[in-house]
Amino acid sequence: MTLPFAEMVWVSTAGDIETINRLTEVFVTMNNSTDRVKLFKIIQALYGLMGLQFSDEAAYIPKHKLALEYFMFSFINDFGDIISDYFAEKRSAS
Repeated sequence: MTLPFAEMVWVSTAGDIETINRLTEVFVTMNNSTDRVKLFKIIQALYGLMGLQFSDEAAYIPKHKLALEYFMFSFINDFGDIISDYFAEKRSAS
């Protein structure tokens, strides 16, 4: 699920590190027991804004605390890894 999202973030920001870092900061700071459900809803909204289909099965994740915790951990880590790869490709192409 993360790859198409990260690709669209990369494309829509034209690889702007400041914008991507601000988004990443939102992900990291909201990934806590108080804000995690809100963060999930924000990510769902961002999927829609970027024209991506959010998984119907994933829509039920917030109903299960441990599943949500694992999903957010994985999503944020995968997002960071994918974006890091894009930045590395951009640097090597320069």
